[in-house]
Amino acid sequence: MQGYTLWGIDRETARGSKDCPWVRPVDITDPEQVRRAIQDYKPDQVYHLAAHHHSSQNAEGESVELLDQSYRVHVLSLANFLEAIRQCSPKTRLFYAASCHISALQPPPPG
Repeated sequence: MQGYTLWGIDRETARGSKDCPWVRPVDITDPEQVRRAIQDYKPDQVYHLAAHHHSSQNAEGESVELLDQSYRVHVLSLANFLEAIRQCSPKTRLFYAASCHISALQPPPPG
């Protein structure tokens, strides 16, 4: 690995887990947790790969909750990283991997 140190973040991983000692728990929708992670690690690069997965089979009544979760993971978390990098580690570069899951709203059926 060409001199890189890799740290991962996961909202559900227990700190110091024997299985994944290089993964730390961070809720990316919490600006303070993201800021602390960026401030502590001052990474050269951040790869934002998070996505809120959903199914087009979800009940129609779940659309507001689905939109809220999609917004929090895809938009709010990105803003949290950008602001934390701006404040704490301006040399950090960010790669954001958007996907088809970025929008919770489904297009209307054809016809």
